[in-house]
Amino acid sequence: MTLPVAGLTAVLVPSLMWITLRWLEDAISGFRAFTALLRLLFLLLLPAGQDALHDIRMLRADLYTHIMHLAVT
Repeated sequence: MTLPVAGLTAVLVPSLMWITLRWLEDAISGFRAFTALLRLLFLLLLPAGQDALHDIRMLRADLYTHIMHLAVT
């Protein structure tokens, strides 16, 4: 029944599947970025978040000194 349009179907169905997959991947990536930014916003707004940010900065500074020491040696 679809034999007259089989050539068109052979091109359109895989193309539609590929586009749908790309949109799904982009939606998942966008959702992950949104949740990361939302957690950062909550971290900035909450009073306990300021302490957590300070701890993260100190940890990063400590890691930086260790990595630089390792790179030099």
